[in-house]
Amino acid sequence: MEVVTEIKMLPVSVIKPYHRNVRKNRETIDRLCQLVPKVGFNVPLVLDRNNIIVKGHTRWAVAIRLGMEKIPCVYSTADEETIKLDRLADNKVQEFSTWDTEALLSELTSINLDFDFKILDFDIEIPDVDMPEITLNRVENSAIAPESGEGVLEAAAPNMPLQAQPEAAASEEPFITPEDVQKTLPKMMNDYAEVVCDKCGNRMFIRRA
Repeated sequence: MEVVTEIKMLPVSVIKPYHRNVRKNRETIDRLCQLVPKVGFNVPLVLDRNNIIVKGHTRWAVAIRLGMEKIPCVYSTADEETIKLDRLADNKVQEFSTWDTEALLSELTSINLDFDFKILDFDIEIPDVDMPEITLNRVENSAIAPESGEGVLEAAAPNMPLQAQPEAAASEEPFITPEDVQKTLPKMMNDYAEVVCDKCGNRMFIRRA
């Protein structure tokens, strides 16, 4: 098994494309021309002994379009038949891979770079997150509403209760009745002093010292 250990920087002008290259890669070249300036030219070309491309036709074309003078290359010492197999297989084997959609979405959303990901044309949509609407509802029960008639404001989210409610709340009877208030009020007045705001008329109860 051949293992390449040496990378050489070669002038783009001495590298030759394979005359029977079976891949049509014009669209890939267009996209890589936008990607390489961002991530760098970091994958060497593979050449045979005559500087003919085994793997890397697209990157070679990108280097020419970007005006690069030299690019990294490695030489294959395999025989001609093995090189032909390597050239074809390199273009084909990637088609057997599939995407882990969940992991891909997580990875895409974790990248904080100024880059248009539409260039890569991932066949994935970022799902909309349905957040419950927070609304303010007025409690019309006069037994617990302030005398100003403003009503008590409470937060309500559909299907997302702020706290567990007693079973009695689901019935037609109010959870706090006027009778409950009358029973509690005398003791409250003993322990608290009532203060009324001059501007808004709201009532407040302050614990006595």
